[in-house]
Amino acid sequence: MQIALYRKYRPGKFSELVGQEPIKLTLANQVKLDKIGHAYIFSGPKGTGKTTMARILAKAVNCLDVKEGDPCGECAMCQAADNGSLLDLIELDAASHRGIDNVKELIAGINTAPAMAKYKVFVIDEAHMLTRESFNALLKTLEEPPAHAIFILASTEVEKFPATIVSRCIRFDFRPIPVVKMQQYLKEIAGKEQIEIEDDALALIANQSGGGMRDALVLLDRTMGLVDGSQKVSANQLSEWFGWLDWNSVSELTSHVVNGEAGKAIGLVDGMYRKGFDLTTMARMWTDMVRQMLVIKMGAGAELQMTDEQRTSLSNLSSGITQSDLIWWLEQMVDLAYQVKNASVAQLPFEVMIVKVVSRLGGKNEQPPAPPVQEEPKAEVEVAPEPKPAPTPEVNLAEFDKSEAIELIQKNSPTLGAVLRNADWRLGDDKIVIGITSNFHKDKLEQPTTMQMVMDVLGQCGVNLRVEYKLIENKNTDNKEIDTGLISEVFG
Repeated sequence: MQIALYRKYRPGKFSELVGQEPIKLTLANQVKLDKIGHAYIFSGPKGTGKTTMARILAKAVNCLDVKEGDPCGECAMCQAADNGSLLDLIELDAASHRGIDNVKELIAGINTAPAMAKYKVFVIDEAHMLTRESFNALLKTLEEPPAHAIFILASTEVEKFPATIVSRCIRFDFRPIPVVKMQQYLKEIAGKEQIEIEDDALALIANQSGGGMRDALVLLDRTMGLVDGSQKVSANQLSEWFGWLDWNSVSELTSHVVNGEAGKAIGLVDGMYRKGFDLTTMARMWTDMVRQMLVIKMGAGAELQMTDEQRTSLSNLSSGITQSDLIWWLEQMVDLAYQVKNASVAQLPFEVMIVKVVSRLGGKNEQPPAPPVQEEPKAEVEVAPEPKPAPTPEVNLAEFDKSEAIELIQKNSPTLGAVLRNADWRLGDDKIVIGITSNFHKDKLEQPTTMQMVMDVLGQCGVNLRVEYKLIENKNTDNKEIDTGLISEVFG
């Protein structure tokens, strides 16, 4: 049976573990100086090395030939820890053994002297799953354990721990492993396994793992199962095999938008959708990319978890955009993933967002109008024209060609376009008032998603006013009312 990569290449020393440098250094120094704590909390996202670090610490405190705080890996204690025969390393999975009886059984063996090693090390994985009674039973032992006992509580949700437990432990917070370090490590593993894989593909695996090395190795294992060793794996192949959205695709979408190529951007999104890619995931990735552009614009790009090539690419994309525009752009995209997930047409929120952003960024790139040529002053004195009266609160939209807006609306919804074409449009001081003869139609038009779509289209036509719908009397009784069944079908 083939051993999974995350087990085959599990680190056995502090120096072998990727990432978590401050934690490795602190624990190695404690072992080296013989200043070991009696209880630890290892908290952080899954796959970042919490349980592995706990096992390495258990080996180090019992190693017969410690080297600069690192276990030697060769003595009898290290060998026993590696093959699972070290009786003084006790592990408890709280996800399946969370009750008070399990903890009492654990506590019962604490006062017994170690069978083989110097210390008894108790590792409780997923410790946040313990019940309140279990935590209470453990509390006294954590407070005053025997000198030969060390507790390590590993958890992804340390906020669920009682404060009394946290206060009695040394806490270490594990961070997601940087993409660059993960990519380098995956490249080493691929070389050992004699797998040809491009750097872009390794970066894609690293990004998909969410900062967890275990997940990254599982994904690399899956990749190895799909190749025969004679082909070089590319990022495009991984995207097709696993249905992943790669960084380059989202970068291409961003590039089209920044360059004012709305048609190409919409076509790219539609193509992704037709290939079966999840647009909700794409919305999240796009939102995060705009956030990264803003971070780079603010001069903090070095802190981002990405490759140098990706950082340079986003820096170039954001170079021609002001910080205020990037903030506005990010504000518009906060709910994009939610809108895509709940939209009847998944591409529609993307298309509206693309048009909106291109309109804003495109307007910034337009050349300002040339200043008017000043004429020579005339000799004769001209009579100043009388000031025009202030506009009345409501006038007909004679100067506004509503047909342009209706045509844009009709592309998204023919029925909605028909309703608004027959409506009575009037202009108020700070709003557009649209008279509707049917209460049913008025209710449908006032739905938030429909209101937003109409206002976005009006904004494209240069009318940046809010819209208000009013119910008016239908004076033309010869016209038949639009089929409400069709409206219900369109609007849901």
